[in-house]
Amino acid sequence: MATPEVTPAVDLTHVQSDVAEVKTAVTTEEVGITADDLNKITQQTGGDSTLAIVLALIAVVGGAGMVKLYQKWSEQKHEQAMKRLEIEANQAGLNGAQPPQCQVKQAEVEAKLNSIEARLTKAERLSVSMPDDFDPEDLQKKVDRIEKTLKASKAKAGAK
Repeated sequence: MATPEVTPAVDLTHVQSDVAEVKTAVTTEEVGITADDLNKITQQTGGDSTLAIVLALIAVVGGAGMVKLYQKWSEQKHEQAMKRLEIEANQAGLNGAQPPQCQVKQAEVEAKLNSIEARLTKAERLSVSMPDDFDPEDLQKKVDRIEKTLKASKAKAGAK
Protein backbone atom coordinates (compact mmCIF):
# COMPACT_ATOMS: atom_id res chain seq x y z
CA MET A 1 0.00 0.00 0.00
CA ALA A 2 1.53 3.30 -1.11
CA THR A 3 1.62 6.15 1.33
CA PRO A 4 0.30 9.44 0.01
CA GLU A 5 2.80 12.27 -0.31
CA VAL A 6 2.32 15.00 2.20
CA THR A 7 3.83 18.39 1.50
CA PRO A 8 4.57 20.30 4.66
CA ALA A 9 3.13 23.77 4.98
CA VAL A 10 5.92 26.35 4.82
CA ASP A 11 5.72 29.61 6.71
CA LEU A 12 7.28 32.22 4.40
CA THR A 13 6.87 35.23 6.65
CA HIS A 14 10.38 34.94 8.08
CA VAL A 15 11.81 34.38 4.59
CA GLN A 16 10.07 37.47 3.24
CA SER A 17 11.34 39.58 6.10
CA ASP A 18 14.88 38.22 5.59
CA VAL A 19 14.69 39.05 1.89
CA ALA A 20 13.51 42.58 2.70
CA GLU A 21 16.42 42.99 5.12
CA VAL A 22 18.87 41.76 2.48
CA LYS A 23 17.44 44.20 -0.07
CA THR A 24 17.78 47.17 2.22
CA ALA A 25 21.24 46.13 3.40
CA VAL A 26 22.67 45.88 -0.11
CA THR A 27 20.94 48.67 -2.00
CA THR A 28 18.36 51.33 -1.42
CA GLU A 29 16.63 51.14 -4.78
CA GLU A 30 13.77 48.80 -5.64
CA VAL A 31 14.94 45.63 -7.33
CA GLY A 32 11.79 44.44 -9.07
CA ILE A 33 11.15 41.27 -7.06
CA THR A 34 8.33 41.47 -4.60
CA ALA A 35 7.37 39.19 -1.78
CA ASP A 36 4.44 37.96 -3.86
CA ASP A 37 6.82 36.95 -6.67
CA LEU A 38 8.96 35.00 -4.23
CA ASN A 39 5.90 33.39 -2.72
CA LYS A 40 4.72 32.25 -6.17
CA ILE A 41 8.16 30.86 -7.01
CA THR A 42 8.40 28.91 -3.78
CA GLN A 43 4.93 27.47 -4.28
CA GLN A 44 5.80 26.41 -7.81
CA THR A 45 9.00 24.71 -6.66
CA GLY A 46 7.29 22.68 -3.99
CA GLY A 47 7.65 25.05 -1.07
CA ASP A 48 11.47 25.23 -1.01
CA SER A 49 12.13 28.46 0.87
CA THR A 50 15.90 28.30 0.39
CA LEU A 51 15.36 28.62 -3.35
CA ALA A 52 13.43 31.82 -2.75
CA ILE A 53 16.29 33.22 -0.69
CA VAL A 54 18.84 32.24 -3.34
CA LEU A 55 16.76 33.82 -6.11
CA ALA A 56 16.34 37.00 -4.08
CA LEU A 57 20.08 37.22 -3.48
CA ILE A 58 20.78 36.68 -7.18
CA ALA A 59 18.31 39.43 -8.07
CA VAL A 60 19.88 41.83 -5.58
CA VAL A 61 23.50 40.99 -6.40
CA GLY A 62 22.95 41.00 -10.15
CA GLY A 63 20.82 44.12 -10.13
CA ALA A 64 21.66 47.66 -11.07
CA GLY A 65 22.21 48.51 -7.43
CA MET A 66 25.22 46.22 -7.30
CA VAL A 67 26.69 47.87 -10.39
CA LYS A 68 26.32 51.30 -8.81
CA LEU A 69 27.76 49.99 -5.56
CA TYR A 70 30.80 48.62 -7.41
CA GLN A 71 31.29 51.88 -9.32
CA LYS A 72 31.21 53.89 -6.10
CA TRP A 73 33.59 51.44 -4.47
CA SER A 74 36.08 51.63 -7.35
CA GLU A 75 35.88 55.44 -7.40
CA GLN A 76 36.56 55.55 -3.68
CA LYS A 77 39.48 53.15 -4.08
CA HIS A 78 40.96 55.33 -6.84
CA GLU A 79 40.49 58.48 -4.78
CA GLN A 80 42.18 56.81 -1.82
CA ALA A 81 45.12 55.79 -3.98
CA MET A 82 45.47 59.32 -5.36
CA LYS A 83 45.25 60.82 -1.88
CA ARG A 84 47.89 58.35 -0.65
CA LEU A 85 50.22 59.38 -3.51
CA GLU A 86 49.61 63.03 -2.69
CA ILE A 87 50.42 62.44 0.99
CA GLU A 88 53.56 60.49 0.08
CA ALA A 89 54.64 63.31 -2.25
CA ASN A 90 54.14 65.87 0.50
CA GLN A 91 56.08 63.72 2.96
CA ALA A 92 58.92 63.35 0.46
CA GLY A 93 59.06 67.12 0.17
CA LEU A 94 58.12 67.22 -3.50
CA ASN A 95 55.50 69.96 -2.90
CA GLY A 96 53.39 69.32 -5.96
CA ALA A 97 56.12 67.80 -8.14
CA GLN A 98 55.63 64.34 -9.59
CA PRO A 99 56.67 61.29 -7.57
CA PRO A 100 59.85 59.54 -8.78
CA GLN A 101 57.91 56.63 -10.32
CA CYS A 102 55.88 59.06 -12.40
CA GLN A 103 58.97 60.97 -13.45
CA VAL A 104 60.56 57.75 -14.74
CA LYS A 105 57.43 56.82 -16.69
CA GLN A 106 57.14 60.32 -18.12
CA ALA A 107 60.76 60.18 -19.29
CA GLU A 108 60.03 56.85 -21.02
CA VAL A 109 56.95 58.26 -22.71
CA GLU A 110 58.84 61.35 -23.87
CA ALA A 111 61.66 59.17 -25.29
CA LYS A 112 59.12 57.11 -27.23
CA LEU A 113 57.42 60.26 -28.46
CA ASN A 114 60.73 61.71 -29.65
CA SER A 115 61.56 58.50 -31.55
CA ILE A 116 58.13 58.49 -33.20
CA GLU A 117 58.52 62.15 -34.16
CA ALA A 118 61.93 61.39 -35.69
CA ARG A 119 60.49 58.52 -37.73
CA LEU A 120 57.59 60.72 -38.83
CA THR A 121 59.97 63.46 -39.93
CA LYS A 122 62.01 60.92 -41.92
CA ALA A 123 58.83 59.56 -43.56
CA GLU A 124 57.70 63.09 -44.43
CA ARG A 125 61.06 63.82 -46.11
CA LEU A 126 60.76 60.62 -48.14
CA SER A 127 57.21 61.38 -49.19
CA VAL A 128 58.17 64.87 -50.34
CA SER A 129 60.90 63.46 -52.60
CA MET A 130 58.47 61.08 -54.33
CA PRO A 131 56.49 62.26 -57.35
CA ASP A 132 52.78 62.96 -57.00
CA ASP A 133 51.82 60.11 -59.31
CA PHE A 134 53.84 57.52 -57.34
CA ASP A 135 52.04 54.18 -57.13
CA PRO A 136 53.55 51.66 -54.69
CA GLU A 137 51.48 48.81 -56.16
CA ASP A 138 52.96 49.46 -59.59
CA LEU A 139 56.44 49.40 -58.07
CA GLN A 140 55.66 46.10 -56.31
CA LYS A 141 54.50 44.56 -59.60
CA LYS A 142 57.76 45.61 -61.27
CA VAL A 143 59.81 44.10 -58.43
CA ASP A 144 57.83 40.84 -58.67
CA ARG A 145 58.45 40.64 -62.44
CA ILE A 146 62.16 41.27 -61.96
CA GLU A 147 62.35 38.55 -59.29
CA LYS A 148 60.54 36.07 -61.59
CA THR A 149 62.91 36.82 -64.43
CA LEU A 150 65.90 36.48 -62.12
CA LYS A 151 64.67 33.10 -60.82
CA ALA A 152 64.02 31.89 -64.36
CA SER A 153 67.51 32.91 -65.51
CA LYS A 154 69.07 31.18 -62.46
CA ALA A 155 67.07 28.03 -63.26
CA LYS A 156 68.31 28.09 -66.88
CA ALA A 157 71.90 28.64 -65.75
CA GLY A 158 71.62 25.76 -63.24
CA ALA A 159 70.15 23.43 -65.90
CA LYS A 160 73.11 23.91 -68.28
